[in-house]
Amino acid sequence: MVRRAGRGRQRRDVEERPAPITPTFVFAAAGDLYELIRLAADPTSGHPSFSIFRHRDRYPLISNRSLAPLREEENRHRLREMKKTRRVVEPGTSICLTEGAFAGMTGIVEGGNGKQAVVNFGGGFVVSIATYLLVSDVVQDEDKPELGVAAQAA
Repeated sequence: MVRRAGRGRQRRDVEERPAPITPTFVFAAAGDLYELIRLAADPTSGHPSFSIFRHRDRYPLISNRSLAPLREEENRHRLREMKKTRRVVEPGTSICLTEGAFAGMTGIVEGGNGKQAVVNFGGGFVVSIATYLLVSDVVQDEDKPELGVAAQAA
């Protein structure tokens, strides 16, 4: 995130916007290198103009392991942003967890305070979970077909 203070009378206003960790760089799989070279050389490709980095007449190959610190920083930033989110989830709401230790599990919210929610996963397994991890699993109640999930033919 880039934070920038306003100017003049709006000096107290702070603008935050996402910014790439490695601006102007895109990392691609080594197997796609020749296709990218072809696209970069083709003026009628339909893609925006781009170039491929060369060093001493070679295209440097960067291992996935070398990119791990960048990915970790992106994940830390994503988690920081997620933690800022507070969700009020009504008791009785069915939720599905997509992050954290209980990812993939569904449960019913029994209560909470905006920061934490008490979730019952069944069988007496009740856990207090941060609300930023909760995703509603509820399907819209209106206009459901009478039979099955597909719309009925008239």
